[in-house]
Amino acid sequence: MLPLRPSEPLRRFPRLSVALVAFFLAAELVARLWPGPREAFLVQVALNPSHWRASDPAGQGGLAWIFHPNLWSLGVTLVYLWVFTGRLFERRPAWLALPIALGGTWLSIAFFARIYPTSVVPVLCPEAFVGVLLGMEMRREIWSNVYTLVIGPGWIRLLDVPSYVLLFFWFFYLLIGNLALPDFLGGGPMPYALSMFSFLFGFAVESALPDSTSP
Repeated sequence: MLPLRPSEPLRRFPRLSVALVAFFLAAELVARLWPGPREAFLVQVALNPSHWRASDPAGQGGLAWIFHPNLWSLGVTLVYLWVFTGRLFERRPAWLALPIALGGTWLSIAFFARIYPTSVVPVLCPEAFVGVLLGMEMRREIWSNVYTLVIGPGWIRLLDVPSYVLLFFWFFYLLIGNLALPDFLGGGPMPYALSMFSFLFGFAVESALPDSTSP
């Protein structure tokens, strides 16, 4: 299943969603064009749970949520940001939603580092940032439909698919990305704690916020 756009049209063009897509694309270009091996660059910016310190949130692992381990994971991030954040940013202004997403990302990284304090395997975790935004979106729109490309045995259809179904596919797509990790990022604990914690954080924060529409 490939989500394409919300079934109900947005009231305005999702400029902030496009900006986030451009941001992660630019980060991928930086990682690929940085002098030296890409592997060395990604290890340098990745989270090492055994070295993480709460007193230095912008230090070790502070950039791990920006970069992707492979093109599959990048594609999943770009598609889900494009499809699922437009409605959220109509409801919540950037000055509120983005700090919540960054705060939830930091808490997710802290949680992961606490439950795997001895792991020395580098971790890249853009799903921590995306998960917070998905949690905020799903709190209000989990029963809404998304126009989706559905591929079956010998057929292709464009169907309206409930958002919660595509949420399950997000976790499935993350699993595929994790199975395809390069060797230098493999062998560590499965990073589902990052995506699950961040999603639940976003869901909980949105539940505590009053109904509102971004101006």
